[in-house]
Parts: sequence; structure tokens; C-alpha cells
Amino acid sequence: MDMWIRIARFDGADGESWDDRIEEIRSRIRAGGPGGERPAGMRVIVGADRQGGRGANVILCDSEEDIRRVDEFLNQQTPVGGATRTTSEIYEGVIDEEPS
Repeated sequence: MDMWIRIARFDGADGESWDDRIEEIRSRIRAGGPGGERPAGMRVIVGADRQGGRGANVILCDSEEDIRRVDEFLNQQTPVGGATRTTSEIYEGVIDEEPS
């Protein structure tokens, strides 16, 4: 199985609207990395705790090289809405199964 996962958590987002924050994140995802590049097979999932001012994202890539490039690029970015990145970790995917 070739899947690599980056999980990042964010805390302390300011009071701006979550809808505005979500649109900014969506815009950044669509813009891609430097030069608009995006690894083939990359998938992004974003979760929000609107009341707690926290969020998390999960990024999936097909190779360790791709996830490390994505991680390096994202670590250079400023989190949206005044949040701070509290954790950012990379994992090898070992199970991807839909229960029957």
C-alpha cells in the first residue's frame, strides 16, 4: 500500500468567521504549491471545531517524497485566521479498507 498521511492541528484561531476561514483554506488548496504544482493523488480533508477555535487537516499522498514536499511547503505557510500550528506529523498509511 502506498499512502502517506500528514496530520496537522491548529489552535487559537481569531474571531473571524469560520466560513471566511474555510474559503481561504479552499483557495489555498486549489492554488497548489509553488507554481501551482500538486502531487498526483493528493487529497485534503479539513475539520473544524468552530466553537473551540480549533481545526485539523489530513493530507494524503501516494509517496513519502510527495508528503515530505507538501509538509515542507505547508510548514513555511502562515496558518489562516491567526491560528497557530500545534502539531504536524507524518505517518505511513498501513490500512485503507472499507468495512463490508
